[in-house]
Amino acid sequence: MHSSWIHDAERNGDGSVTMTLENGRVYRVEDVPAATFNRWQSADSAGKFFNANIRGKNSVWRVNS
Repeated sequence: MHSSWIHDAERNGDGSVTMTLENGRVYRVEDVPAATFNRWQSADSAGKFFNANIRGKNSVWRVNS
């Protein structure tokens, strides 16, 4: 995953994604189809892909404080 602010993202068995940012914050993103996740993983910029294709379309909430 190529991003200046997303460290890692892992798709869970329930279709959600656990996304860890470079600052250590962890977020859960609901209902990410496998095809979307695969495109996100291979995008030139994971952050730009997230902002264009996931933010505002999927429920996202912070897991840790």
